[in-house]
Amino acid sequence: MDRIQLVNTLIETYGYTRYLEVGVQKGDCFEQIKVKYKTGVDPELKYMKKRYKKSIADKLRNTLNNTHWTYESEHVNLHELSSDDFFANPGETYDMVFIDGLHLFDQVLKDYTNAQQRLNPRGCIVMHDCNPLAEQSAGRVRPKETNVWNGDTWKAIYHLRKSGQNIDVLDFDHGCGIAFKQEVPENIWTDSDVEHLKQLPFATLEADRQAAVGLRSWEDYRKTQLSRQAG
Repeated sequence: MDRIQLVNTLIETYGYTRYLEVGVQKGDCFEQIKVKYKTGVDPELKYMKKRYKKSIADKLRNTLNNTHWTYESEHVNLHELSSDDFFANPGETYDMVFIDGLHLFDQVLKDYTNAQQRLNPRGCIVMHDCNPLAEQSAGRVRPKETNVWNGDTWKAIYHLRKSGQNIDVLDFDHGCGIAFKQEVPENIWTDSDVEHLKQLPFATLEADRQAAVGLRSWEDYRKTQLSRQAG
């Protein structure tokens, strides 16, 4: 099981039709998601631009209106802008949001909060990189000596769970967090929370991953939570 299989399993299980991906990058995940309508957001979509060609009229319209690059069709929409800018404008709601953008806890907190506001009833959020296996890959700066960078996404999960959000993290593919539609209190984090989380040591996660981020196996989740939500 990996994040792509998880997302497709959830879509099939719950009959989801509207999907949003935050952090499309090269489209490795986005292109493999099997759903009727999908939207992708990323500040840099140079690889996707090669696959999704725009008409000359559309290119001219973007230039004249001085707007960000977009691609729109009946089933696929792409937006080259930050998730903050995307969520700042009221728009569609979604059955599923996959968050795999900037791997910093403060950005993940914003993406999660904004995604919950745009989630349909019984909708679901999946977050990647929630269970880094090594401290080397869990820093706030991408290391040069390794291709793996989870960042400190896990701290966002830690704080959200401490704040009452119902989130589970599955123990594969660097940790995949799952949260269904739920109320997110205003000011769920403060400036002092951010400063505290920046200082939170990796040892907190290593000491007890179940307590820190709600780590559990896919088999356990599938038999309990998945069947309960589907019912």
